[in-house]
Amino acid sequence: MKALKLVVILMLTINCFGQKSNINEEGLALQGYDPVSYFTGDSPLEGKSDISATHKGVKHLFSSVENKNKFLANPQKYTPEYGGFCAIAVALGSGKYPVDPKTYTVTNDKLYLFYNGPYQGKHFNGLEVWDKNEDQNIVLANKNWKILQNK
Repeated sequence: MKALKLVVILMLTINCFGQKSNINEEGLALQGYDPVSYFTGDSPLEGKSDISATHKGVKHLFSSVENKNKFLANPQKYTPEYGGFCAIAVALGSGKYPVDPKTYTVTNDKLYLFYNGPYQGKHFNGLEVWDKNEDQNIVLANKNWKILQNK
């Protein structure tokens, strides 16, 4: 079972290299979650396939037409930092890693996403690591993203 989990993680990781935005196999940002819902509710909502918009070549789903219109009026506000890749991995300079769209924080009106799952035989929650020194992690991630975004 551990070997299977490792293979899945490696496949997801390899899939991320060369991408500027973290999209799933269906070409969706945030694995289909509504980007606006991260800012307006207690937890993110799944988007509906019939309510979508494409921004910079990335397809986003929305839970309502109202949220779609909010996004279209200001997509930069709702687009996750670091292309939607794991913020702590970017801060550590580790690369572009997949995320759990339900593991996130909104700080200073910016959305940060994190990996949350098995890693080296243990459970790893990137948000917990990020929270230990969020201000410094933001500085590091902003610096590292300038290099990583084009890899």
